Amino acid sequence: MRAFTKKEIMEILKTYRLWVVPVFFLFLGFSAPASAKFLPDILESQLRDQNITLKLPEPSAVEAYQQYFKNLSQMGLLAVIFLSMGLISAERGTGVLAQLIAKPIRRSSILLSKWLVHGSWFVVSMTLGATGCYLYTLGLFGQADLGQFAVANLVFGVYLLLIFSLTLAASSVFSNQIAAGGIALGAYFVLSLIPMLGKEVARFSPATLNSLALEAVNGKFEFTDALIPLLSSVAIAAAALIVAGLIFGRQEL
Repeated sequence: MRAFTKKEIMEILKTYRLWVVPVFFLFLGFSAPASAKFLPDILESQLRDQNITLKLPEPSAVEAYQQYFKNLSQMGLLAVIFLSMGLISAERGTGVLAQLIAKPIRRSSILLSKWLVHGSWFVVSMTLGATGCYLYTLGLFGQADLGQFAVANLVFGVYLLLIFSLTLAASSVFSNQIAAGGIALGAYFVLSLIPMLGKEVARFSPATLNSLALEAVNGKFEFTDALIPLLSSVAIAAAALIVAGLIFGRQEL
């Protein structure tokens, strides 16, 4: 497993993943406070040109944080899916995995190594984006609550790892990365729709972590409200990876 983990680290260092992933999350981090600060002025200017007078409320650091998590829950999670759907299926298609399996490497080690290395890189990149968002928000608004923002990122980070785990699981089961991406997208949309079924159902849904992250930046976060969706996220991710590992272990490459 150690050799394969080293191979995955070198793959990140030698490919576009080294800069594309952190740059993308930095873009999300910097664009959120910028849009929160300057978008109201732009809208007022456009409306003024049309002889429409509308006074928008003064933007705040909280709105910048809210925009950041809205960006993460949409573009951020979609990027995780698109960047992860070929982690195993693409190597199967090129025959790389077949060569690796010929060596004494267990398939479970392949799955675990990819989860550890690439999952960690997503977390590091998200941390860079969050740091950029906090510093830029602090510079634009003069104040920004670090504690609430950190809690919100921890909560959302669990949900991001869940989406990554589901995508990696699909990539290990399907030899076609488009199919793997389609399954992961379907799971993402299903999880997003579950909270709409009612408050009782939403309590168990991992997607509730999205709204809990927004509540955290508003200072309304209660850990007891997050406990069940956090546990369900971990359980679903673990179950998906275990089932995928069993299927992957019996497939011909």
